[in-house]
Amino acid sequence: MTGVAEGVILSANSDLFNKAPPEVTIWADTGFQGIDKQHPNTQIPKKGTRKRPLSPEQKQENKIISGIRITVEHAIGPIPSRNATKR
Repeated sequence: MTGVAEGVILSANSDLFNKAPPEVTIWADTGFQGIDKQHPNTQIPKKGTRKRPLSPEQKQENKIISGIRITVEHAIGPIPSRNATKR
């Protein structure tokens, strides 16, 4: 197994988030539900349902979280492909 699913399984089974200092904010996507139990300073987008849609404030918070996450994803995204060319 590779990719996102592997990352979720590995992080769920490790104490990686416990080792992060409490003052460090972990910005995660909705695939990492439950890590807020491992680390007190975690930001995860809220999920809405048909019966309980997100409020405008929650939608704005999700946009902020996603904006920060995408900046990081774009920064680290090319790293695996650079390493693959060195083999």
